[in-house]
Amino acid sequence: MNVLLSRLSLVCVFIGVLLFTGQSRAQVIFSDNFNSQSYTNFHWDASGGNAYYYSGQAAESGFSVGIGPTTYVYTILDVPSNTDSVQVTFWLRIGHNSFSSPPRGQSSFHLYWDGVGDAYSSWYIVELHRGASGRGTIQTLTIDIPRERIAEQNYLLFYNQGTRGYYHIDNVVVSGTLGQRLDHFTISNTSSNASVCAPHEVLIEAKDSANQTLTDFEGDVEISTSTGNGDWSMSAANSRFSAIGSDTGRANYRFAASDNGQLRLRLSNEHAETLTINVRDPAGTVSSNSTSVTFSENAFVTEYNDSLNDDIIAYRSHGLRITMMKRDSNGECGAAQHYNRSGVYVRQAPLTGDPGGIAPQLVYGANSTTLSNSFTQLPITFVQGVANVQLSPRDVGRYRLEFEDRSNGFSDSTIAGQSSELSVRPFAFASSAAGRSNSLSANAPVFKEAGERFQVSVTAVGWQPSDDVNNDGIADGHNDTDPLNNADLSNNPIVSSFGAETPGNSVLLSSRSLLPSGLNHQDLSGETRVLSFVNGVATAEVAYSNAGIMEMDLELEQNRYLGGSVAAANRLLGRSSPIGRFIPDHFVVQNTNLDPFCTASSLTHLNQPFDVSADITAVGVDGRTLDAYHGDFAKLSDSLGQRDYDAKPVSGSLLSGRVEALSETLLFNRGQARLHASLRIMKTSLPETPLREVQLGLKLSDSDGVEISGSSLNLDLAGSGHSEYSVLGSSDFYFSRLFSESRHGPESNNLPLPFEIQSWAGHSFARNEADSCSIIERRNVRFNSTGSLDVDANLRPPIAASSTLASFNDLQSNHIRFEQGSAGLVFSAPGLGQRGEVEMIVDYSSLPWLSYDWNQNNTDDDVSLPNAVARFGTVRGHDLLVYWREKSR
Repeated sequence: MNVLLSRLSLVCVFIGVLLFTGQSRAQVIFSDNFNSQSYTNFHWDASGGNAYYYSGQAAESGFSVGIGPTTYVYTILDVPSNTDSVQVTFWLRIGHNSFSSPPRGQSSFHLYWDGVGDAYSSWYIVELHRGASGRGTIQTLTIDIPRERIAEQNYLLFYNQGTRGYYHIDNVVVSGTLGQRLDHFTISNTSSNASVCAPHEVLIEAKDSANQTLTDFEGDVEISTSTGNGDWSMSAANSRFSAIGSDTGRANYRFAASDNGQLRLRLSNEHAETLTINVRDPAGTVSSNSTSVTFSENAFVTEYNDSLNDDIIAYRSHGLRITMMKRDSNGECGAAQHYNRSGVYVRQAPLTGDPGGIAPQLVYGANSTTLSNSFTQLPITFVQGVANVQLSPRDVGRYRLEFEDRSNGFSDSTIAGQSSELSVRPFAFASSAAGRSNSLSANAPVFKEAGERFQVSVTAVGWQPSDDVNNDGIADGHNDTDPLNNADLSNNPIVSSFGAETPGNSVLLSSRSLLPSGLNHQDLSGETRVLSFVNGVATAEVAYSNAGIMEMDLELEQNRYLGGSVAAANRLLGRSSPIGRFIPDHFVVQNTNLDPFCTASSLTHLNQPFDVSADITAVGVDGRTLDAYHGDFAKLSDSLGQRDYDAKPVSGSLLSGRVEALSETLLFNRGQARLHASLRIMKTSLPETPLREVQLGLKLSDSDGVEISGSSLNLDLAGSGHSEYSVLGSSDFYFSRLFSESRHGPESNNLPLPFEIQSWAGHSFARNEADSCSIIERRNVRFNSTGSLDVDANLRPPIAASSTLASFNDLQSNHIRFEQGSAGLVFSAPGLGQRGEVEMIVDYSSLPWLSYDWNQNNTDDDVSLPNAVARFGTVRGHDLLVYWREKSR
């Protein structure tokens, strides 16, 4: 590290102490705004109020790099073990002004943090800037320190490595967030009797000032007995437990986060005596004592005699073995073989947190008795010191069973004993949602819109043998991924005291997408933490923010129930079976586009196809994209649902029924689709003047009736005062035709022949000068004397002994383009005396939108022009004809 630090320019010397109080909130550990030079770091700029430093050779005489708690490094001491996170926030400027040059190309600026307490040998490094860019840039940065890098003593420094150049920092704040703070320990199950012949179970819990278990507690504890006798052990020992000596009553343990603030130990004590148990932290700042426990030579010892061991479930009979343990004069322990008696006293002794619900029954032989908090003599028969009974709980609870033989027939004093702590849990959580479908079909009835609130009922239920065929304490099918094999819990008995415990418990709701497949994120929101159970039942309002079908998972929020084991709490589950079908709330239409035939002039001819497109997104009530609107669950496509198009010119009436969809493509992928459609606005039977700035609107709905709404509705075509369409775009539309006519002239001059796009101008057709986009294939135009114009030689038809050359404005290899509505057809002069004619024949069936009623049958469907003739030389007309013109409709 010294080699590394010799290349660094370090800032800031400060030794701080971290003090915290309270629970789960951010605390300032250290802050400094560098407004004085009260520390030994001579690189502070007092006048500017910030620290600046550089790498390379120091300009100040005597400057040297140091390391340690008293030089150039922040040292942060006494960080509590329950610190969840640490953040370092600071102001940073890259370079400055006349007195501080910017960093050079090889500069790099870093934050160093060491929280392993090993004298700087393992740094956590974050690069904050590199290179010469960004001079004068000011940032406020927050760096998160990983939890595993936080220790009781921590070191913080900044450095600039590389060529000379300045960085500036100010307003450094180091803050942390604490978990709950340890106030005391509780030591349970020690208020009565134990046997010198059997280990006695003890539960130790770390508590805060509100007597809540600190589920994230970590730290060392020391355990001892008041008499200095006994041996401690764990049922599943680990390296964090250590018994100190033999028969000393002492042990040490290091709590880890996985312990959830609870420790179960067993105390064996061969001394017949009364003692207390003490638990303390090594510093002695927190120390707690138990109530008295008496170890006797004759005592009742209770063991679990059940496949589920200590996992006791409401409405399930749980086997217990009661043994009258005896130590004889030889010091040998075992069941008292001559203890063959009946008539012991039994009571249910509630423990902390017990809700005081329905009392359990104790079944012995063919008899059963409901227990109470008072001792009741029961005819339980012991044979050779052993009696087998069944505990039949009908509610949740936390208690122990206490036994007494007051007959003095086997001993001259009362023989007493107790069970270990018995925690009784519900079997499972049942749920219901009115109106939901239990189907896994994409065509299941609609349940709700995505994001729409609905009410869920959650019920804590008891055990039934038909719901736990394998007798593992888990509701059958409620812990796998098959939603259709779940045991039906709707007819199970309700566990009425669930939620009345102290402190109360809660149920967490989450969701799993069943269909469509391939989704793995959580989409349930609302009251997903269910509290306030009354008689074992609670309701919550939740929302599922996606489409499709989901299953709701229910689990206990706490990792233990009434002090029971983590394994038992993990078996307390519930599955809703399929809930659905969820559909979008509405569609959002964005990125719309209309492509006019002629973009430059925004021109399209009536009957001419044009393209529109739009992005369509299926969203929920909250506006979230529904990535499950996909496959069979997308009820809108180019063949499903409905898409309506309508149009209206800026001045004029709605073009109702005239917008025709020629083709459409629309396919949703994860909630999003791109609509592509080819449309046309159909001609009327009579010519009409140009339709200016025609706005085209889209209205759509899927087969479930989901429509566009919100800001996507931005076009009022009907003049109703509110928008009912999404605007796709606009264009000018023209009633148009292709036109040509015969012309004649002297053979000594070039002869133009009209060949043009005409549109109705209100009183007659006129060349449409806005159309410089229309084209006609050369093969569809021919001269009678040569052939089609896709052969270049055919552009020169013969005239008498000469020829004429046909030219166009824009003649391409395969087509002729009209410019400002005209093809620009001109025949060159064949020369004096070269008289004759060229007939032009045009087939424009590929341009049906330019069709016209040339044959006067009242149908605008003619796509062959009347032949146009170019005549060179004197042409005699009809003697009786003075003037002619085309008849207009």
